[in-house]
Amino acid sequence: MLDHIDVLGPIRGPSQGPREPLQRSPEAGTFQTLETPRLLEASDSQLAIIHHPPSPNELLSVQAGPGSGKTWTLVNRVAYMVEKGGILPEEILILSMTNRAVNSLRDALAGLLGSVLAREIEVCTFHSWCANVVDQYESVYFPQNPKRRLMDDLSWRNFSNIFLGKTIGINGKTLKGNLTAFTLERILNEIKSGESDIATASTKHNVSPEYLDELLQFLTKNGIMRYQDFLINALAIMKKSVADHNLIPRVHNYKMVLVDEFQDMHFLLMSAVKEIVHYPTEGQAQGTLKHLTLAGDKHQCIYEFLGSKPDIDLATEFPKYHITHKTIEETFRLTPEILDASRNVALGSNGLLNQSDVALKSNRDPLYKPITYDPATRFSEYEFVLKETSRLILELGGLFKLSDILVLGRANKDVEEFQSYAEKFGFHCNKFTLTVPWVKGKTHIFLDMLNVIHNGTGSELNWLCLILLLDKKVGSRLRVSKLFNLFNVSKLPQLAPGSSNGGMEAFLREEVENFGVSVSKKQKSLSTIYKMPEHKETVRSLQKLLVSVDKERQFLAHSQTPTRVLESLSRMAVELGLVHHLNLADPVLHGSTTLHQQMAQAAKKLEFDICSFFDSLCHAHENYVSEPGSELFLDHFLHSYNDDVPTTDDTSINVSTVHTAKGLEFPVVFVLGTSASHTSYWRGCVDLHASADPQIARLFYVACTRASQFLYVGCTTNSDRFTGEVPQMARLVPQVAGALARKLPSAGAVDKGTQLFARLYQAPSTANKGPSFGPRANFRRAMSFRSSPLVAVLLRKIGAILSRI
Repeated sequence: MLDHIDVLGPIRGPSQGPREPLQRSPEAGTFQTLETPRLLEASDSQLAIIHHPPSPNELLSVQAGPGSGKTWTLVNRVAYMVEKGGILPEEILILSMTNRAVNSLRDALAGLLGSVLAREIEVCTFHSWCANVVDQYESVYFPQNPKRRLMDDLSWRNFSNIFLGKTIGINGKTLKGNLTAFTLERILNEIKSGESDIATASTKHNVSPEYLDELLQFLTKNGIMRYQDFLINALAIMKKSVADHNLIPRVHNYKMVLVDEFQDMHFLLMSAVKEIVHYPTEGQAQGTLKHLTLAGDKHQCIYEFLGSKPDIDLATEFPKYHITHKTIEETFRLTPEILDASRNVALGSNGLLNQSDVALKSNRDPLYKPITYDPATRFSEYEFVLKETSRLILELGGLFKLSDILVLGRANKDVEEFQSYAEKFGFHCNKFTLTVPWVKGKTHIFLDMLNVIHNGTGSELNWLCLILLLDKKVGSRLRVSKLFNLFNVSKLPQLAPGSSNGGMEAFLREEVENFGVSVSKKQKSLSTIYKMPEHKETVRSLQKLLVSVDKERQFLAHSQTPTRVLESLSRMAVELGLVHHLNLADPVLHGSTTLHQQMAQAAKKLEFDICSFFDSLCHAHENYVSEPGSELFLDHFLHSYNDDVPTTDDTSINVSTVHTAKGLEFPVVFVLGTSASHTSYWRGCVDLHASADPQIARLFYVACTRASQFLYVGCTTNSDRFTGEVPQMARLVPQVAGALARKLPSAGAVDKGTQLFARLYQAPSTANKGPSFGPRANFRRAMSFRSSPLVAVLLRKIGAILSRI
């Protein structure tokens, strides 16, 4: 047994000091439900899940609809098992899909159990858990493998720019091939998962098998991994440890495994869960399965394009388990009107509800039916959203803030177009993303700089990316490819490809020092790659890079704080002439029509990305200080930079794709519907005489159920569960204030806000025009108003203004 290799602690982070050891009660084997004061607010269906015994060989399946208090129920179940159920914190593993969900679960557990005890419970995303298994244990079970290094999406694209051209040099060979980064990743996943082999994949994707074989060997040799590779390698490590009778202590110790958002799992994630729960368990007979709780909502399965399935047959997937099904029967978020429309129209009218589905009940008071509107164009829809946002805030006397609004688009281009339009009128937008924004922009070079300064694992590509920027002459990609090939076959770096001893840096220093020294014609060197007179500038830049790295490494050795890190990177960018790269306009920026506009947008985006990067530094530093350990701050940041950074900005409208907004809720939600062809994306979802594609219907259901007070949908419907009339806010003030648990605005504030809105948006006379009603007429009335930057500025201050009345 490897009892001394219990090194999975970094998954949770070190504790803030010692805790009293928890002891198993003598009667732990006879599980009892005991009273806990905080559970008095739980519903009967929630209590049934919280109290359900964590028995071995049993699978508890929890169906939890939107706003049902799933996170609250799950963390109370875990806390109850620790406090009353005889389960120790270190015997529990919680897996979820996103950093956002993991952070939410960790915070909730800390609130219930205290931060010290909560840290003993492992709460991770699938990929972070598998990455830690690979990072800590691959050298034990597969010592011949190189140190692994994850490539994020932009680094992967940079890799493709350097190595995936029509002709590439790998391992001393020149090969023909023409793969995109996306196709390469798809091929890798097919081969590693056993779905295909090299011969089959080469035929399928029309690429030379020799090219593919050499490329795969190159990636493996240098430890280059993508997200799915961590899953595959972690599975291999667990299987090897069992086969060798040399178990991983931490995994051996788990007795209770809880999986959140189970409906979004694909084949590899399912395989990881199976391997964990079938792993031998400390103190249990051979063949005993760990207790497994699966929680999710099949109606919110919106990742079928990644391989998830809404109707997973648990009996087939987990045949050795006794399966118990339970449902949380209430929603604490959705009003009865929003629940009725989204469930019975989006799901029911499209054949997605069946008799086995337990009816979800709202515990909220009635408020207002979801509102539909029928815009003529995308831009008229955006105008309506801004105008209606203004009305809601003003006519409620400042009760709503801009941050209470969420605008949802089906795709990124919809969100970006609305954001661009809104910002023209002075409305600030806070865009939700699954990755921090700066990682996808030109500020990604900050990561390259930090990695070469830090001289950590797998920094070879970071050096190459910086050299590619320093080489401004035609043919730079091919020269960098040759440089890396030279590094790969030279004697010096053979000691360290993929390791952490700075092989690439040592190689570059020697090559720069010997630049210009004559060598034989057959011997390759930096001088033979950068041989033309115009290439000498690149070599001088490379010399500057090495000097700059030494200087900044020394600067950060004394102190590593967010301010000093940003100061170091800024100085380095100036000295190396990389500021031009940061300032360079991106021609694909939406809405750019002239060079001046492109430059203005680029400058604005750069400012935003630098601020986002600094926010990530500060967020990581706060966590680093609160969880002191042996690693330096740069170590911590380079492992955690992609964690969610909390964003709270009362002066911005929130915008997001539906996929990214999953798990969030807001008082007011606008679901954009108008497509480029001026038809609604969602028409089939709400037409009682038609049916929508099940995937689109589920996406629409997720979109609608983000709203807790008012829901607006950009389409028309023949269902009476929606209305075409916007609400008269003055009479709804008490209900809204009560639902938001906010102070009731004064009658004077509501009055002044209503008058202010009327003055800002002067409505034209409707005399002699006859009656008008329905969504199209309602929309035309709204469109008689025009937004202005003055309104946006006013709305950012309106809470303070009206609160004084």
